[in-house]
Amino acid sequence: MDFDFREPRLFIHDLIHKTKIGKEGARELLEKEMTDKCMYDLYVHLAEKGIVNPSKQCLESLKQMKEARIAEIESERQKDVENESHIKEIDRRIAEFYCQTMDMKKGVEWTTKIMRDDVSLSLRMDVFLCRIRMGVIMGSKKVIEESAAEAMDACERGCDWDRRNRFKVYNGLLCLMRGKFDEAGVMLSDSLPSYDAGEAMDYWRAVRYVIFCGALTFERPDLLKRILQNADVVGNNEEEGMRIIRSLHECHYSNFMKELCTFCTVISDDVFVGKYVNMFCREMKLRVYEQVLESYRSMHIERMAETFGLGVEYVENDLGEFIVEERLWSRIDRVDRVIEMKERSSVDVSSMITEGDDVIRRIKRFVK
Repeated sequence: MDFDFREPRLFIHDLIHKTKIGKEGARELLEKEMTDKCMYDLYVHLAEKGIVNPSKQCLESLKQMKEARIAEIESERQKDVENESHIKEIDRRIAEFYCQTMDMKKGVEWTTKIMRDDVSLSLRMDVFLCRIRMGVIMGSKKVIEESAAEAMDACERGCDWDRRNRFKVYNGLLCLMRGKFDEAGVMLSDSLPSYDAGEAMDYWRAVRYVIFCGALTFERPDLLKRILQNADVVGNNEEEGMRIIRSLHECHYSNFMKELCTFCTVISDDVFVGKYVNMFCREMKLRVYEQVLESYRSMHIERMAETFGLGVEYVENDLGEFIVEERLWSRIDRVDRVIEMKERSSVDVSSMITEGDDVIRRIKRFVK
């Protein structure tokens, strides 16, 4: 049996997000997609949240379409009731249709049934990847976490290579959603050579997320290997992000801040990383400041401002904030107008262990 369960696609999640933020034309595209895919249950869910405002006639029409499609599939069951493979195929089609319409209750019920009747690890993986997408669309952390755990189990038990690679994309996406950018960057980067998860995100979006995560977390060798010299990344129309990586790796700072601003504008309304834009901008500034100071050890504020094409006061305030927060190990000599790196204080490991033991003992006393 050839499994699929590629619907619903996370494209619909993107449309929901764009509708929420008032993107022009998004609502019309969302309503068309839900109508074309007979997504009655999702339509009702979004109407309850005030994201769409369908007429009663529209909802009733979709409901009738859904019921008619189920009846049509069920009628085919009678054509060969003695054929076990035929019956399983009908059950699978019903399960897929309920998932497509975003009927969470029926979707879980029917996918559970077909997994009981067929113990294939490939089927299990397809089902749980589908449930992950449904959980993301409906905003259910419980469904996402439980389905991801089940998919991991199927993967560890020997699921086929293609599905393991698809799961790597999902894992990378979930890490991205949790803010685990280092893990997300590696997983998504590793998935690119044999990418086959268009139902989760388009290839170009996966490339963008590799650039986003890599800019935040990759060390220089990985920036080169996984992005700048990676044929799967280069030439995929993500030039705004690539400019940041090139400037960072090649120490070209004069346009870095402008390039950072441009990339942040591009991703500001992205469904998954848009919420991280302010953090990304700040962390990238910190990273590039550190890179400059580690090279020179000390530098006049005016020279540093000139290096980045920024105002002196802006750079001084920026650096001051990072220093106060102890994110940047430097000091500013306001008399000589110089910023210089400080030696990082060595960590007393034995002291940390002793303090940790004390904390554990206190916790145990409270537990008792």
